[in-house]
Amino acid sequence: MAALVTDDVAAAGIAKAMAKLQTEDEPGDWTEGMDASQLERAKASLRWAPGYYERVEAGARSTCVKPSALHGAGLFATRAFRRGDVVLRERPLVAMQDLANKREVVACGNCLKFIDLGNELLRLVKDEDDGRRCAHDAVCQVPRGGPEGVCCHAQCGELYCSIRCRDEHLRRGHGCLCVGHITEETASTSPLFQYKVLAAQSNEILLLAAEVAVLWLGRGDEAFTSFVREPWDDVIMKAAALRNDGDAGELASSLRALCGDAAPLLKAALTPHFGERASIIDAAWLARVIGTFEQNNIGIRRGHPLDGKDKDEWPPLEGTALYSAACRANHACAPNCDVIYEDGGPLRVSLVAARDIREGEELTISYVDSDQDAVDRRAATADYGFLCECPRCAGVD
Repeated sequence: MAALVTDDVAAAGIAKAMAKLQTEDEPGDWTEGMDASQLERAKASLRWAPGYYERVEAGARSTCVKPSALHGAGLFATRAFRRGDVVLRERPLVAMQDLANKREVVACGNCLKFIDLGNELLRLVKDEDDGRRCAHDAVCQVPRGGPEGVCCHAQCGELYCSIRCRDEHLRRGHGCLCVGHITEETASTSPLFQYKVLAAQSNEILLLAAEVAVLWLGRGDEAFTSFVREPWDDVIMKAAALRNDGDAGELASSLRALCGDAAPLLKAALTPHFGERASIIDAAWLARVIGTFEQNNIGIRRGHPLDGKDKDEWPPLEGTALYSAACRANHACAPNCDVIYEDGGPLRVSLVAARDIREGEELTISYVDSDQDAVDRRAATADYGFLCECPRCAGVD
């Protein structure tokens, strides 16, 4: 695991926590002497340690992962909660703002916090086709004392809420995936540029897969391999079979072909950074990474802070994210937890008790629109590899 900090106090805390994670259920007090900035940076490093979320993150002592009668493993409460209590709160392992949403909403490329560029620039981004480029240029021209926001060093188009987030994103992998250094003359021969063009033209989930590849190769696979990881095309075929839809074969074939086209480009783009470690990237590996998202991700829809309660003037932040703990929660059409995104600040998801929850009870969320009728809900859950048999769908509740 690559460390993100060199500060002696934070580094010592990380070493202490890592040692305890290997031997104890609880890491104990590993934050002694850290200020708020050091603590946040230390957590950014520890986030990739096996068992970190189960033992350190906020709410983790109140939940655990164990076998479920619903599907495989599930998330369980280790204490009782009252309705409205925050059961779990965490930042994502990886997250991505939808490309279409990027044209309307300016969010930090690292933490997905809304960036306040002032109403005039934000309205330009929302209303004009080239608004984001105009906002980017305005930020880059006035890096101090002007609009909030920081540009990527290479001016690839990515914006950040702070220098700290820009630098953290660079360390997390943007340095391997930035196209700011690619010129018109070199674009046609750049595997990274070609990969990103392919993603934009076919399926943007390839962009998120590239981020996972960098983290996987740079810090290890422990954060991802514990999830269900069926290949992308198999996920599509299984969903079609559950819905009795016989028309998915062509789509599955096209997805296999897409992975076959994309994997060599991604491998070639990352080999200069990771050498032989990048040799694991092939069509089958990429299909399983994308399948991980298809079956485990939680969608992002976060209201804009400038919007009032009864207004809809500003578009929300939309995207997809993979969470170490929250994504372990199984589905129910009448769940005992609601998925809530906090207003403002870096992106965090909260599971909030929708009713009183007993100690030892399995925590559930709804993967689909719970307001749909039972037939539509069951068809929607097929995308996750099952047909819902919860009491509500069975007509018991």
